[in-house]
Amino acid sequence: MEITEAAVEPKTYFSRSGALTFWTGSPKRFLGEDGFSRVDDGKIVQFQIQPDGYGRFVTDDPERIEACEKRIREQGDIFDTAEYFKRVTPAEQQVVAKDRVIESQNALIQDLQRRLNAKEKASSQK
Repeated sequence: MEITEAAVEPKTYFSRSGALTFWTGSPKRFLGEDGFSRVDDGKIVQFQIQPDGYGRFVTDDPERIEACEKRIREQGDIFDTAEYFKRVTPAEQQVVAKDRVIESQNALIQDLQRRLNAKEKASSQK
């Protein structure tokens, strides 16, 4: 029985090329038990075509995650979920979403400021 690395939190990757396929390692040649030359390319990473034309790949395999992260850095033809949503969400909707986040953050800041002022006022009255 082969012992493999423990699985980690699943990660999702996207590709503009719907059916992108690559392998996790560099090809390694070796001589098989039958005396014939063999090639081991590592584990396969195969994206599945989505209705919007993008490819999607989900994995919890550390070796595949590492290969995808390396490909993001070196080739840039795959990306994470956040980048995918930026690419498929119209600019107007992105602005509205950012405005909502800013409003929420401003409300939180105002609430924290009120609490701080109330605490300071209570301390000064003692």
